[in-house]
Amino acid sequence: MSAINLYTTKTQALYFKDSQRNSFYEFGGIQLIPNYGNDYIEKFNYSSTSFTSVGAYKVSDDSLKSNMITNVSLFTSPLSIKYLFLSNLPELGNDLIYLKLVDNFSNTYYSNPFYITSLDEYRTTYIEYYDNYNEYSTEGSPAQSTQLKFWFRQKSRQSELTTYYESSTKNTVTQAIKTHNLEMYESEFMSIEDLIMTAEILEKPYLFIDGKRCSLFEAVKIPELTQQENFGKIKFTLAPNN
Repeated sequence: MSAINLYTTKTQALYFKDSQRNSFYEFGGIQLIPNYGNDYIEKFNYSSTSFTSVGAYKVSDDSLKSNMITNVSLFTSPLSIKYLFLSNLPELGNDLIYLKLVDNFSNTYYSNPFYITSLDEYRTTYIEYYDNYNEYSTEGSPAQSTQLKFWFRQKSRQSELTTYYESSTKNTVTQAIKTHNLEMYESEFMSIEDLIMTAEILEKPYLFIDGKRCSLFEAVKIPELTQQENFGKIKFTLAPNN
């Protein structure tokens, strides 16, 4: 699972399931920050070795927002996995955009929609993750990374307790056997596809939130939607690995 995926047709890339609100493109789960200190990295599952053109286009009217040929490149890891690198991104304002890429074989790819803007960046979170131990442990294999529209809400703490009867004192004793320091997060409105994508990323075995390794503490509950809605919010809890 990658946050930004590439498709061979624009119809596939920009497909939204039935929702009246979808036609306004008022939500989006992915918000990359311009000129961010880190690259954004996604797996690339095609045979391309380079790109001859890369453009960012507005979803609403297909107009060109920015030429991004210098911002997007390909990298192959020691495990022969290809990655898409997005770096030094320009500020594109509050327009939902998609990428159109043409590779060295004249194949054209389209990305799913996302934002590139610093607007309300404090309401986003930088995430890195590996799919498995082999990728995590191999030197030179980068973590996939993205920026999603959710933010830290508050700290919490939860203890697992055990209860036993102490015969010498004839008392029932309750004792903590394990304590978790927790961090609670909440998302912006996202499409149901982006909510599911976010949940799948959070379930990765090697997950880093703003540079700190964490584990999902409990399953993410995807909200039940009504009528023609295809958007919602999620709340979830992470346990930082000490």
